[in-house]
Amino acid sequence: MSEFSPIFIFGVARSGTNFLARSLRTHPEVMVALDPLMPLFKAWRNLIAEPIAKVWNYSFDPQCPFQDFYFDPVGVKFLDAMISAPCSLSVDLNLHLKNSICERASLEDPKLGNALEKLRGNTVEQIFASTLDVIASYAKFEDKNHLTWVGLKEVWVAEFVNSLAQAFPTGKFIVIHRDPRAVIASLMALSHQDPSQAAHIISYMRHWRKQVSVVHYLSTNSAISNRLLSVRYEDIVTEPVTWLDKIGQFLHLEDSFYLLRGIHTSEWRGNSSFGVNVGINSNAAERWRDCLPLAIQATVEFHCAPEMAMLGYICNSIKKDVQLNMIWDTIMDADRNPGKWRSDSGDVEADFAWELRRWSLLRDRSKDIEEIRRCFLFESIYEELLQVSSGDLFPNWEVMA
Repeated sequence: MSEFSPIFIFGVARSGTNFLARSLRTHPEVMVALDPLMPLFKAWRNLIAEPIAKVWNYSFDPQCPFQDFYFDPVGVKFLDAMISAPCSLSVDLNLHLKNSICERASLEDPKLGNALEKLRGNTVEQIFASTLDVIASYAKFEDKNHLTWVGLKEVWVAEFVNSLAQAFPTGKFIVIHRDPRAVIASLMALSHQDPSQAAHIISYMRHWRKQVSVVHYLSTNSAISNRLLSVRYEDIVTEPVTWLDKIGQFLHLEDSFYLLRGIHTSEWRGNSSFGVNVGINSNAAERWRDCLPLAIQATVEFHCAPEMAMLGYICNSIKKDVQLNMIWDTIMDADRNPGKWRSDSGDVEADFAWELRRWSLLRDRSKDIEEIRRCFLFESIYEELLQVSSGDLFPNWEVMA
């Protein structure tokens, strides 16, 4: 692995991770694999979570989806452990785990899935390093013989950036954000086409803001901040020359125009839930406005507006004549139709009360660190959100309740 440096791309599903990964892959010095290691991330998550669950007498399901950590009194203990988890943990790369990795990778690239049968390693770090080596070798089939960056993109797992940064000192990380209203619109369109892809929209919202909070927290760490680039999907598709050049500079790539030229060619057919796109489609950034019902827009903003404001996303629907019962009805509908996964507590009334408490804490500063972390995951993000949520920017939800 000495001939190249690792690159990791993270984001929430439906936020443009494929778009970003494929645009990077068009550069002759870059090779990025799409979603090969979710089974390994889950195995790693379980190794970290199971001892904590035992200490706190917590019922932990190793088959559960990745968690968002909100409101649960043990949630931030899991989160802290995952942020600081060593990559030196031993992992049994048994036939089941290896097959799961190969099958996952094959969803995007069957040939790469077959190549990953060569995986080796006894620790998390060794398996990651072996994966990068396999991806680098596979790149030769695309006539890439002088690689500077080799890596992968995954969804839901930004909390592992710190651990990977410690294990791979030359590695860099790009996290992509997208307006959560657009994310939900894309998810709903995809679910309409393929009901097996449906998921709990409230859990999506909570994961979205979790990623914002985790990335903000990591950006305050001087040992990582210069190796972590946070980008917005909307900025890339509306100002591709500027932003792909910034990404090229971040990776010290010469001729970063490859990124722009490659993504504009007919080879890139897009991963949109709204049909085939060729090249960069700036209209995709605002498509949610025409297809997302007002009640769902308001529900997204109810869950995410402070974090959205921090990233520069303007919230409009909850400034309109939106009643809280519209949001409650949307939450209940999502509870009745959660799709194939959810990561909330399952207790809709309790979670709703916590959401209202989040808003209350943004109106009246709290010194209760435990409660702050249950509602916002980190004290630092709470302090940041207090600034963007000040004044009459948002409705007084707790009074409306």
